[in-house]
Amino acid sequence: MPLAQRCSDNEDEAGEVRKSVNALNQLGSKFNVSDTIWFCKNLDLQGFGKKLKDARDKYDVMMDRIMKEHELVRKKKNYKDETTKDWLDIFLDIYEDGNAEIRLTRENIKAFIMV
Repeated sequence: MPLAQRCSDNEDEAGEVRKSVNALNQLGSKFNVSDTIWFCKNLDLQGFGKKLKDARDKYDVMMDRIMKEHELVRKKKNYKDETTKDWLDIFLDIYEDGNAEIRLTRENIKAFIMV
């Protein structure tokens, strides 16, 4: 699990998170005619483009909220000395480190958490 703490206040919100990630995975794995036939690439024949955009926007809003909450907790505590870190802490450490060999963006972190 990439996150060590509970990120939802109630079961409905946790269910929405699961639905959002599941929808993104299902839409990404479906056969899309527009991806296969070159002259249809600008057409959303099956409606996957709109559904995928809606699901991605929901996921982005949710992950932005979780990351901001996590950053606030890190600022309140001295998280540099903390020995127990979750994946999000590690990704945020790399994101905040200006001398890191690998540069991560917030979008990269969201993608890693989803996978």
